[in-house]
Amino acid sequence: LRKERFNFYLGADVNNRMMFGESTNENITTRNDTSTRVFSSGMFQNGGLSYGVRGGLDFTINAMNTISLGVRYGNRNMNNSSESDFNVSNDPSTFNRSYSSIGSSERGGDFYSVTLDYTKKFATKGHELVFQLNTDYRDFSEMSENQLTDINHMITFGQKNIEDGPGISYRGKIDYTLPLG
Repeated sequence: LRKERFNFYLGADVNNRMMFGESTNENITTRNDTSTRVFSSGMFQNGGLSYGVRGGLDFTINAMNTISLGVRYGNRNMNNSSESDFNVSNDPSTFNRSYSSIGSSERGGDFYSVTLDYTKKFATKGHELVFQLNTDYRDFSEMSENQLTDINHMITFGQKNIEDGPGISYRGKIDYTLPLG
């Protein structure tokens, strides 16, 4: 929406995607006269919901000077899971081991950003000076878990990671453009 010296804008987005699939991998490493083979196959699921809104205001002081303010708010959530079976063997055949890997992770939270711009145009077309200040805030939490199990379904290894809390950043920049030619 534009009104003489003011320009307002507003937008929104929603993304809900899920991906499912199967994976197969074979890796053979040879050293001296021994080859080690790792074969895996499994299934995975990745996806989540994210949404956001953004809006802003441009104020044209005069033909050579503009101030802009933009804001964005949103939320992201991602979930991942996988299950794979592994077989490790070597040749000449002295070792053969099978195990399974089960993993899951969740990540998500709220975020926002605010950007303030000042643009000064000069008489020559394309000659301008832009000052920008920006702040970003994220309050995300993340949890990931992985377990390895033997052929009897006994857990042989487990790992769990948790991250929680906010993060904030500030950024300032100056862009000067002077066309030559």
